[in-house]
Amino acid sequence: FSDQLAAFLATNKQELAAYQAYKGFGFVTVMSVLVAAGAYLLEHRREQVTEILHSIRTDALTGLPVGAVAEEVIERQLERDAPFSVLLLDVRQLARINDALGRSVCDTVIQRVAQRIRDNAGPADVVARLEGDKFIIVFPPGAGEERARGIGARICSAFSEPITVDDTEVNLDLWLAMAIAPRDGHTAAVVLDSCERALQRAKTADQVCTVFSGPGDSETRTVLKLEADLRRAIREQQFGIVLQPQIDLHTFRVVGAEALVRWHEPHRGIVSPAEFIPVAESLGLVGDITNQVLEKAVEQWSAWSRRDPEPIRLGINLSGVDLNSKRIISSVAAALNRHRMPGHYLTLEITETWLAQNPEIALSIVERLRALGAQIAVDDFGTGYSSLSQLTHFPVNCIKIDRSFVTAAHDVPEKVAVLDAIKRLADALGTKTLAEGVETVDELILLNRLGFDEVQGFLFGKPLSPPEFEARYVGKRVIQEFEPIRKQLHASAYRQMGG
Repeated sequence: FSDQLAAFLATNKQELAAYQAYKGFGFVTVMSVLVAAGAYLLEHRREQVTEILHSIRTDALTGLPVGAVAEEVIERQLERDAPFSVLLLDVRQLARINDALGRSVCDTVIQRVAQRIRDNAGPADVVARLEGDKFIIVFPPGAGEERARGIGARICSAFSEPITVDDTEVNLDLWLAMAIAPRDGHTAAVVLDSCERALQRAKTADQVCTVFSGPGDSETRTVLKLEADLRRAIREQQFGIVLQPQIDLHTFRVVGAEALVRWHEPHRGIVSPAEFIPVAESLGLVGDITNQVLEKAVEQWSAWSRRDPEPIRLGINLSGVDLNSKRIISSVAAALNRHRMPGHYLTLEITETWLAQNPEIALSIVERLRALGAQIAVDDFGTGYSSLSQLTHFPVNCIKIDRSFVTAAHDVPEKVAVLDAIKRLADALGTKTLAEGVETVDELILLNRLGFDEVQGFLFGKPLSPPEFEARYVGKRVIQEFEPIRKQLHASAYRQMGG
């Protein structure tokens, strides 16, 4: 109220002063309330604006940044001198999943897809969702083509396992495309357009899990040709086996053989496993190759068992991809049943690296394979990440020592010490030992002195085709070609005893 009203109501100067004081206090109080209310409304409005901005920049379904954020990152990084790569990923089957299983299941699948991509990208990589079934990864400055291809392969490997939603397994494939900035564009729009054009080439070629880039990329064309040949080889069952003998050091009899995969491609000839296995793993095809090797090995054993009352063991290698797949248990069981092969004649060779990566899961899978009667061997022991003590937790039947510890071991005291330690551990665990890569009699003499049970290597024979192996070893108790080696071994042992 005004000063005039206060003067009218006051009867003296003291009352007038009091009225004016009350007026000032009231004014301050009202203004404080108004300021506080304004501040609250302003903060509330700011939060609303922040939420709106966040919703605009974040995909509601996956929680990933939207494509506009990725474009901003590309534009900022183009201002710097260092080149960088951009990876575009398109999920192949989402439309079909949406039609068959419904929107809710499809949304859950998209969320799981986003999580797998995010989990397999690096912490400095920007992962965003462009639209429906497309995702993009923008790598930091300095991360070039090799980085993009490596992450692409890692993501594809992750998708070799199905996504499970409400007890339904969904298998997915990815189309991949890459651009290198600023080589493929000096603006975000041009870089993304380059990715899209490469993606269309991937779709036209129907090549999943292959990183497509510029049309002049000869490496990409080579990989594409290999992948196409690999898929054809699986369809036409071009994969075969060769067998390398395993010899008992006490009896000098062939007691087992390792079945090794061979691919004889009609135009390429023999293709090295080192060349095609990594590609098969990245495409999720290694399980199909393993199944062909398993089938041919067990079928071969079945044929030999009808001729030999004491058939030998056959061993096959299982990769980490095989072992992480739920199919391997049923595949082994089916092959054994189909050919009536007792499980203890089949040795499944697994790497110590796989055992060490996730011991609890590894133990469960090993126990299920053992339940089928199969023997378990730890292959290439000494080259992975496990410790000797870790083996005490796994029910393995054999430790296969890597050839790197065997080669010229008689001249290297450190190797002798390692071999001796492994043998002592195996004895304590009741586990058999087999030394790989034996090429000289001196190596054999050392292994015999240390008490190793079995050996394998070129000293006794290179890998042979099944007919060659059968003609040379199957059904024979004494192998004449081994006699000179056996005599040298026994002569050395006799000399060591002072004879």
